[in-house]
Amino acid sequence: TFEELGGAATHATRSGVAHFSSPDDDACLEDARYLLSFLPQNNLDSPPYAEPSDPRDREDAELDSIVPDNPNKPYDIKAVIERVVDDGQFLEVHERFAENIVCGFARLGGHSVGIVGNQPRSLAG
Repeated sequence: TFEELGGAATHATRSGVAHFSSPDDDACLEDARYLLSFLPQNNLDSPPYAEPSDPRDREDAELDSIVPDNPNKPYDIKAVIERVVDDGQFLEVHERFAENIVCGFARLGGHSVGIVGNQPRSLAG
């Protein structure tokens, strides 16, 4: 099929050429706006600040139980990321490709950050 030869799903899951994929044009524009919200307008500008709705000094007891004491046991690093970043929002790059690596954008204290890490839940990270 045309999809197997090089459609969006193929490039988002198998070849890794597409960093993002969206179900339709409107969603694609919304996704692009969200991605750009993390980036500065140019090389001289700072990334935009976004006031978080959750308190900076918040504590989450779940963090103590997500990462197991045994380093050989898998866990979901995305669950850790979502509990640490502002408002639990994480924009993952290559979400459906190379599932043993997690890479994306989030905010900490309103400031844009890039996150790269292993995903122990898939192929032991």
